[in-house]
Amino acid sequence: MIITSRIPKGKTRCTIMTDGGESFTVSVRDARLYGLEEGAEISASVLSLIREQLRKEILHESGILLGGRDYTEKRLTEKLLERDYPEDLVQEAVQSLKEARYLDDRRFAEQYLSAHLSDRSIARIRQDLAQRGVDNKLIDEAVSACSVEEIQEEELAQIRQLLKKRHYDPESADYAEQQKTAAFLYRRGFDAGLIRKAMRT
Repeated sequence: MIITSRIPKGKTRCTIMTDGGESFTVSVRDARLYGLEEGAEISASVLSLIREQLRKEILHESGILLGGRDYTEKRLTEKLLERDYPEDLVQEAVQSLKEARYLDDRRFAEQYLSAHLSDRSIARIRQDLAQRGVDNKLIDEAVSACSVEEIQEEELAQIRQLLKKRHYDPESADYAEQQKTAAFLYRRGFDAGLIRKAMRT
């Protein structure tokens, strides 16, 4: 396998590409250590050593990321790929972290819902979780763990708080203001029935 290019990535790392389709990023020090120069041949044993080192780097990097906050599988995968780690090794690491329960989209969905039930509509929470890559089934299960009454109470409180911030007065608001306010709340993901109820009182 021949190295076709060595591309600098900042001051301390470089990306190696080969004629066999392999692509990986290593430190400049390791590139020197293994003789990874453009046009040089890379043996299967050296490639195996590098991949094993990258496995360790990926798990170490994952530990740092997960130590600072919780991630979904999708977001952690994206973060690691941004660092130019090989996709197959990233997927392998993510699978290992899932099996060890360091990554758990169900837990993430439950915790996110608990943290934001008082400041976001259920529709917005669903959207946020979907954007983070959480499966719709897991989102449904997390939401269904809350009672309909609890969700409606939280959303009503949020709507009333937003109406207060907008200085909305149902006694003096004309039709245009009512429509504008309702549209504002609807865009935030609140249920039309709850919006009407809050705007009447």
